[in-house]
Amino acid sequence: MLERDKIPVPSRRLIEADMRLIAKRAVRLEICQKGWFENASVTIGYHGQKASKGGKTRGGRVKVSIANPPRSFLTRSEIESSLQSAIKFRRPKYERDYRRYLDAMDCVGKDFFRLEYHSIRHDPEIGDGPFDNRTKRYAMGALLSHEIAHAVCANQAEHAAHRLDLLHLMPAQMRAHQKLWREVYRALRRDFFGLLDQHYENKRERCEDA
Repeated sequence: MLERDKIPVPSRRLIEADMRLIAKRAVRLEICQKGWFENASVTIGYHGQKASKGGKTRGGRVKVSIANPPRSFLTRSEIESSLQSAIKFRRPKYERDYRRYLDAMDCVGKDFFRLEYHSIRHDPEIGDGPFDNRTKRYAMGALLSHEIAHAVCANQAEHAAHRLDLLHLMPAQMRAHQKLWREVYRALRRDFFGLLDQHYENKRERCEDA
């Protein structure tokens, strides 16, 4: 039996606070216009939710839904079970992926793996990677940045493209998971991780001075 309850995630309150912080920082980064997230439809971990999503409602409001626990976070037991299935049913591509996840976790001593789309999984800034309970806020921050980037592209695409000097993009490059989304995601995730790094560094220094 796969134990999804072992996925370490921040509290619902912290998830929502970090979501709104990232959305606010999008304005500071000039990727979005002021007030763009004020009337957003936000849901976290509602019953039956299968995946996290970002975009807009039928009424045109910003929409972000976060699965809790996230479907893109895999425990070691889930990866090992999937690896055995890949071996059994002779799926070498998936076998290589699952072995990579386990090797990455073993290399740095982490407890779970966060997946990204294959097209960006090896990107050093927005790719996938191993996390643990101590870095769960980073893992969730990556997921939030991912989905908020979708919301930005659905609601503030022209503004974001202008700020990121991407107005020359072809329509196909403006679609989900393409060039515009990737650069919005990169900017949001880089900024949020930088904020977390500074927060925890300040916290460490305060502890040392105490």
